[in-house]
Amino acid sequence: MYEIVKHLNIPGLTLHKLAVVLIIGASSPFMTPFGTQTNLMVYEVGRYSFGNYVQVGLPLTLVTGMSTACLCNLLLHNNSSNVLLH
Repeated sequence: MYEIVKHLNIPGLTLHKLAVVLIIGASSPFMTPFGTQTNLMVYEVGRYSFGNYVQVGLPLTLVTGMSTACLCNLLLHNNSSNVLLH
């Protein structure tokens, strides 16, 4: 995904912001039982259904996405250096 993201040219969005959002999104597998090993371990033992993961994971994913977008916009300024990302 980084190879695609680094070629985007959207006014106001820096490569640094896009990379942070991509990293946070890739590390937020809340809506599926097979997203992480611990989810998969408790899936059968706890008698959870796929719907249980969606029921709890969807709001958690939305909160994570919204807070990531807001914090990236507030904390990562447009004049930030992209030297580390090239």
